[in-house]
Amino acid sequence: MDNKILEIFIPGPAGRLEAKYFKSKKNTSPVALVLQPHPQYGGTMNNKVVVETFKTFMENDFSVCRVNFRGVGKSDGEFDNGQGELADAAAALDWLERENFDNSQCWVSGFSFGSLIAMQLLMRRPEINRFIAISLLKHLWKMIFQFVELILEVLVKVMANLIMVKEN
Repeated sequence: MDNKILEIFIPGPAGRLEAKYFKSKKNTSPVALVLQPHPQYGGTMNNKVVVETFKTFMENDFSVCRVNFRGVGKSDGEFDNGQGELADAAAALDWLERENFDNSQCWVSGFSFGSLIAMQLLMRRPEINRFIAISLLKHLWKMIFQFVELILEVLVKVMANLIMVKEN
């Protein structure tokens, strides 16, 4: 395959999802999914920030995909207040991982509303080990701190169990 940006259609929960995809020549390249700003305020995968993020991943030898959520551009369906868009992102990530099953890292990135969807996807998909949230919505900071607090609680319990095992 030539290293070109391809227009593709990914099967999604509400029909097909329009996307742009670049496949790295490197077999074990990291993968990245880039998510758009709010569709009801003109957000698309062709947003300047989304496109520049996509290009940055390309330039760093990632296999990368940017996708239009349901009801945007040539994507089927209609806006679903975040729940459907999260399902769209999960479908896009599933497709990206199938195309790049031997990837070395899995990244998700979003701009504005896309950062909200990216953070929700991150909490549900353990294979995502890197993320970039651009212009994160203000109310998301509380969610991030709750997530970090949960991780710290788990680490404290694990450490306590390790200490107990070591003492016995």
